[in-house]
Amino acid sequence: MQATVYIPDAELQQFLGKLNKASEEVKKKAAFELTATALDIDRNAKEFCPVKFGPLKASIRNRKLTQDGLNHIIYTDKKYAPFVEKGTHAHKIVPKNAPRLAFMVGGKLVFAKEVMHPGTRPQPFLRPAYLLGVNRFYARMRNLIP
Repeated sequence: MQATVYIPDAELQQFLGKLNKASEEVKKKAAFELTATALDIDRNAKEFCPVKFGPLKASIRNRKLTQDGLNHIIYTDKKYAPFVEKGTHAHKIVPKNAPRLAFMVGGKLVFAKEVMHPGTRPQPFLRPAYLLGVNRFYARMRNLIP
């Protein structure tokens, strides 16, 4: 799951304008702060992930996209991550490669042509980690670039 985050255009233009006018030292500090923010988001996403151990938590990654450190991506490649993050609606499950579904209920093997799944509640972990990280980032940037 990849989340693309857009900063409102006016806010972005204002920040970029100030950053472009800033000294090279300030630009390096901004890149450092952005890298630190990406690491914070990565760490918090793992902490907020609804399982203590497992493939989803282990799959959360942080990758620097540009050498200057101004572009990062925090992602997971697990196809079921959006269903954990956003939940699912109630839905029908039907067999794909067999005439019937087979599963255990109360120790007995049960067969069915279809079943209704009740859905799952959302268990967000990436978005809350992002929101926490970006708020801290803007606080640090206000101190760096008034």
